[in-house]
Amino acid sequence: MQKQKTFKSWLTPLLVGFVALLVIVATVVIGLIVILKPSAPLPTPVVISNTPTPGPTSTSTVIPTSTPEPAPILASVTGRVWHDLCTVVGGEGGAPLTPSAGCTSTGDGGYRANGVLEAGEPGIGGVLVALGAGTCPASGLATTATAADGTFSFTGLGAGTYCVSVSPLHERNVAILNPGAWTYPAGGIGSTTVDLVAGEQRTDVRFGWDYQFLPLPEPIPTQQPQSTPTPQPGLSPTPMQPSPTARCTDKAVWIDRRHHNDDKIIQQGIHWRTLCYKLTGDKQ
Repeated sequence: MQKQKTFKSWLTPLLVGFVALLVIVATVVIGLIVILKPSAPLPTPVVISNTPTPGPTSTSTVIPTSTPEPAPILASVTGRVWHDLCTVVGGEGGAPLTPSAGCTSTGDGGYRANGVLEAGEPGIGGVLVALGAGTCPASGLATTATAADGTFSFTGLGAGTYCVSVSPLHERNVAILNPGAWTYPAGGIGSTTVDLVAGEQRTDVRFGWDYQFLPLPEPIPTQQPQSTPTPQPGLSPTPMQPSPTARCTDKAVWIDRRHHNDDKIIQQGIHWRTLCYKLTGDKQ
């Protein structure tokens, strides 16, 4: 009986120890599982706000606008149609030809104007000048008439090549120019090609015209014979010379002028100075 009680006394602590060991093992296993298992993400807290949810906003569509290009700088052409002067005298009866200044030889014994715009050479007004696009010959773009001094102008032109020309056969120019010939530009064609850059103001376009019969030679002055007055009976001839001014201070001069130049004779009975005052108003 004593022996059985002894066995129970040591069995109870053994069981308690065994249970404690199981608890420790279970704790360790659970801990390892927790450590080795990937942790699930924590739930995101939901924040409840009283702020109203904004509705969809209207977005205006911006239409791109093209940047305007700067206006081109326009060019112009200015020039002059002038009378290229050359006068030739002589040639009658075998007399040699004598050219004036401004003439040049044609190589066949004749002369023409030299094609140089010189001081004193006049412009030709009313001449129709044509403008064309491209190199010469070209026309149809614009026309203008020269002013009284022969000047003309084409404005508002873009960069490019133009032809400026004058036709002496145009119905407007026939009566103004013919007969004659061009001396400038060279070649006698009456046209020139002009190349313009943007904004260029071209001012040297000229056309020289030599009239066939103009200008007329200056007349050679001839000395007129002096006429001798015919003496009249009873009168002495009076030399042809300027008469001095009749003043009422010189009796001889006044009487001579009043008698011969004004065909008035001193009245009898009147003092010469009194009559001088009366007729001339001279009180000196």
